[in-house]
Amino acid sequence: MLLKKCVAILMALCMLFLSACQPAPKKSDSDKGIDTPTVLPDPINLGIPTEEWYSYNMLARCVWDMTIHDNKLYIGCGDYTNNTGGVPVMYCSLDDLGNWQKEGVILDEQIGRFLMLDDKLTIPGWDPKDTPASGTYYQLEDGKWQTHSGLPDGLHNFDLVRYDGKLFAGIGVNRGETPIVVSENGTDFERVPMFRNGVPVDTNDGERIRTYNLWVVNDTLYADFVYENMVENKRIQEVYRYEDGKFIFCSGLGKKLDLTGIFSVNLSKPWSDAVIDDTLFFTVGRLYKTTDMVMFAEIPLPNEGWVYDIYTYEDTMYLLTASQGADGAYSVTVYSTSTANLDDLKAEYTLDGTAQPTSLAVSDGGYFISFGNWNSMVDEQNGTVIYYPKK
Repeated sequence: MLLKKCVAILMALCMLFLSACQPAPKKSDSDKGIDTPTVLPDPINLGIPTEEWYSYNMLARCVWDMTIHDNKLYIGCGDYTNNTGGVPVMYCSLDDLGNWQKEGVILDEQIGRFLMLDDKLTIPGWDPKDTPASGTYYQLEDGKWQTHSGLPDGLHNFDLVRYDGKLFAGIGVNRGETPIVVSENGTDFERVPMFRNGVPVDTNDGERIRTYNLWVVNDTLYADFVYENMVENKRIQEVYRYEDGKFIFCSGLGKKLDLTGIFSVNLSKPWSDAVIDDTLFFTVGRLYKTTDMVMFAEIPLPNEGWVYDIYTYEDTMYLLTASQGADGAYSVTVYSTSTANLDDLKAEYTLDGTAQPTSLAVSDGGYFISFGNWNSMVDEQNGTVIYYPKK
């Protein structure tokens, strides 16, 4: 009996010794206070919405703009350089991603921009097919796209804004005219005079006279002015401020901005912009901000890439950026910020090895990014839309 007790005690001591010799379990990264990488949800390829419509012109498939309205993702396509209209207004429900539907066809060559005007989704008529002498815009009214005409000599209508109760339009005109018109009732438009140093702006020698963008910053209306003379190889880019019924020269852009970026050779996409805390952010390839359209500050980004698009959602600005590697592929990063000094700037999503991004839209669930090549009629990826669920 005593022998059995001694053997039991000896075995217990051996087990205790062996357990003490076992290595302690390793601490996980989370135990060490290190954030572990988040496994990202798989992206969803939503296809090329206009692949069948533009089977003959892959450039026209490019997505120039995207927006989310009434729980639908809308895309803007077309090619107003090669005149491929009319343009289908394509959308898919956020509850049925990838099931693209056609919400009618507008008699225009390209949908280059969506905007909200008088609480209605609106498309400026970039190049109308049936009324080239009278510019147009289209509004979604009771589920149908209605055409509004009457912009004098407005072959191209690039932007619209409501200011001081009046409707202003930035248009493309022939030589001798000014590229901004205004209407009290939204139907009857008249030209707005432009002055530089007290003298009316002379456009008689111009070949391309356009206002691509209208901005309201700190309760002041501004407009850009682009004047080109191909024969003399002359190009002017300026900003004008609206005062007392006319636009007054505010500043020249050629010496203040780096205009050698991605948009310098691509006139199919105007500046993308957003206003945060009375500060205008815009991209001409590089990101800039201003409060008065006189002083501009370039905003460097961590990835040093071009800014391809800006999208605002619930008081947050999202930046679609990308840099191209030696192999031709792109590294894409979506940044977000809700403050004018960008002190809360953060990278929301990063993708490697993609095609060139073209446009961005953001919903509660994730990010919609389109891909393609703004300058190619043969790139088969043109117009591809991919959905990236949030982390």
